[in-house]
Amino acid sequence: MKRIATVVAAMAIFSLCVSVRTSAAGESKLYVVGMRMDSSAFAGQAKAIAEKTTKKVSEITDYSFKFIYFTDDDSFMEAVKKNKLDFISSWNLNLLIPAVRKYGYQPFISYEVFGEKLEKNCYYVKKDSTARGIKDLKGRKAMVSDTFYDYYIMRSLLGGERPEFYFGVLKATKSFSSIFYSLSLDEAEVVFASESLYNFYKLNNPGPVKNIRSIVCNDGFARYFLLNAKKTPAPVVKEIQGVLLNAMRDESFKEFRPVLRTTKMVFYPVTAADFKPLYNLIDEAAKKGWERDYTKWLNMQQAE
Repeated sequence: MKRIATVVAAMAIFSLCVSVRTSAAGESKLYVVGMRMDSSAFAGQAKAIAEKTTKKVSEITDYSFKFIYFTDDDSFMEAVKKNKLDFISSWNLNLLIPAVRKYGYQPFISYEVFGEKLEKNCYYVKKDSTARGIKDLKGRKAMVSDTFYDYYIMRSLLGGERPEFYFGVLKATKSFSSIFYSLSLDEAEVVFASESLYNFYKLNNPGPVKNIRSIVCNDGFARYFLLNAKKTPAPVVKEIQGVLLNAMRDESFKEFRPVLRTTKMVFYPVTAADFKPLYNLIDEAAKKGWERDYTKWLNMQQAE
C-alpha cells in the first residue's frame, strides 16, 4: 500500500512538473514583431529578412513569431507605448528614438552597408553647381526629410544656425527615398540625404544621382535594424541575433546573397552604448531648444 502511494505521489509530481513546464512554454513561445511599413525598398527588404530570420529561429527552437505590419505612425507608437510588441523595426528615427528612450526598447543588431558601419548624412548638389563648401549653400533652395534626426544633423553641420533661416527655402519631404529627384527636377538646389541612399541609387537607379556630388557629411551614427522590448527574454534575442550574424553562410538566406554581396551588407551586434553619439546629439539639441525650432518649422511646412 505504501509503495502504491509512493508511485501515485511520484506520478502526481511528474504530471505537475510537465504541466508547469508546458504552461510556461505555452505562455512564452509566441513573440510579436511590429514593423512600420512604407512603400520604400528599404521597408520591403527589412520585412523579407526579418520574416526569414524568425522562420529560421522557429525551425531550430520552440519559439514562434507573429508579425504585425503598421501603415501609420500613430498605431505603431500606440502598440509600442502599450508594450504589445516584443520586437520592432522602422526606418523612421522619429519613432525609434522615443521607443528606446521613453519605452525601453533596445537595439541588439545593426548592419554595415557598402563597407560603412555608420550612417552618414550629406549635403548634395549638382556637379555643375557653383557651391564648393557649406558657406556657398546659404540662401539656396534646400530639401530634407521631415525627421527631427535629419534636422538636428543638418543644423549641427551649419554650426548651430537654424536651417530654415540659413537657406532661402527649406522644404520637408516624407518621401525620403525619392529625395534625389528634387535635384534633377530643379525643385531644389541642395538636398540633405544619407550616403547609403546615394549609394543605393548609384547601384540600382543611377540616373537621378549621376550628376550630383556631396559638399560635406557628418561623421555618422550606428544604424537600427531590429530592437527588442525589455520584456523579451534574452535567449530569444540571442537566437535572432545569431541567425542574422550567420546570414551569409546560412543556406536559408541564399535568396538574399546577391543583394547582401552587392551592397556589402553585413550584420553585427550592438548595444545601447553604440548609439551614445546619436543620443548625445539629441540631448544637446534639447538643451539648445532645437526641438522647439524643429516643431515650429515642421508645423509651418504642414500649414502651407
